[in-house]
Amino acid sequence: MNMGINEDFVIWLSQEIDSRGWSYSETARRAGVSQSMVSKVLSYANAPGLDFCNGIAKAFNVPAETVLRRAGLLQARPDSTPGLRELNFLYEQLDPQQQETILRIMRGYVREVQAGYGKKD
Repeated sequence: MNMGINEDFVIWLSQEIDSRGWSYSETARRAGVSQSMVSKVLSYANAPGLDFCNGIAKAFNVPAETVLRRAGLLQARPDSTPGLRELNFLYEQLDPQQQETILRIMRGYVREVQAGYGKKD
């Protein structure tokens, strides 16, 4: 095992591929990288680089920042959580009218929670 490779990233990548039922070749095709690179990263022979991480993000439809942070190529922001990053990523994919709809829904939900309607007994 190459000690310069983030073990948590390899485990995460492997689990994500498995959960999708993809082969290494399917993952590589969707990510726009070579199958050998996917195999090398998963076998700890190569560390993931910027292009690899960006391709994986595209294939998994997650923010590139998420993959880069998991790979150890970006430091975690203390003021940001994985959920908040995902919300921002999804929100940015909507047009302005859809964004406003989501904001109205969230405002209403927060008002309900603050009023005690969202509590579980």
